[in-house]
Amino acid sequence: SKPLGFRENAHSDGIWCCAWGNENTFITGSVDETMKIWSVTQKDKQDPDSPVDIKEKSILAGHTLGVISVAVNDKIIASSSLDCHLRFWDHEGTCKQVIGCGAAENWGIGLSGNLVATGSQGGNINIWELQNYQKVQTLETKKKAMILSVAFSPNGRYLCCGGMDGTVCVFDAQSMKLLNAIEGHTKGIRSLSFTPDSTTLITASDDTQIKLFDLRDDSKRGNSIFSFTGHSSWVLSVASTQNGKQIISSSSDGSVKFWDIAKRECVQTFKDHSDQVWGVSVNPTGTLVGSVGDDKSFYIRSGIEK
Repeated sequence: SKPLGFRENAHSDGIWCCAWGNENTFITGSVDETMKIWSVTQKDKQDPDSPVDIKEKSILAGHTLGVISVAVNDKIIASSSLDCHLRFWDHEGTCKQVIGCGAAENWGIGLSGNLVATGSQGGNINIWELQNYQKVQTLETKKKAMILSVAFSPNGRYLCCGGMDGTVCVFDAQSMKLLNAIEGHTKGIRSLSFTPDSTTLITASDDTQIKLFDLRDDSKRGNSIFSFTGHSSWVLSVASTQNGKQIISSSSDGSVKFWDIAKRECVQTFKDHSDQVWGVSVNPTGTLVGSVGDDKSFYIRSGIEK
């Protein structure tokens, strides 16, 4: 099947990260040092397979090296870059604040309420608050392995991070206490996501696997539920559909895969990109899925299950 829309050469270099600002706003971050906000609108809202209209809305310039990671809430867009700075933008694309993090202190980035979390090369998580943009806490993961991915659960209860050594750490997002350190993967964890009800953590790793971990209660928390295998190389990004029934992943094997959690199998594979697919993201209504890659392009597909 064909994508609903795409933009080739959306940036002048590879695209490393993406997120949705709202149902019809797609945000891309690139090695070319910029981020872009795109309007992505389905021509017929009633038809899930209706093509999309794509327009470039704004260019977010300011980072002086490639943009690694982007996170969004209803008020703000947060970006981290190889230039060791965090930038905070409004949804129109105006930069509101810049924070210098020190060398290698800001790889993955997560947002929840008034807090921003970034992973560091030394294996710590830095917590910043959005009122005064001050660092309020540094969490240690004990392992000192570089943190590649950081995410808050949708209900705000957990803060999780994935390390270069394959360890997942689960923190209580209120007390900031380390609850679990799970040796879940044999290689680095590039991406973390959650089912929308926050009961399941989803991890994507360089070991080519996607794993599901139980977050339901204290006795079961951290237990492995299932591993999905099928990608032939690093799994770079993972997301959950809005109803929590499917997982969408992207990989350096050039593919995007849809996985059915109940059936425990891959149900669709798309090879739109001609190079590594660094990011995949589902819009807030679950209708559209965007993917970005080293081929400088992004593709939009339907998020509605077939």
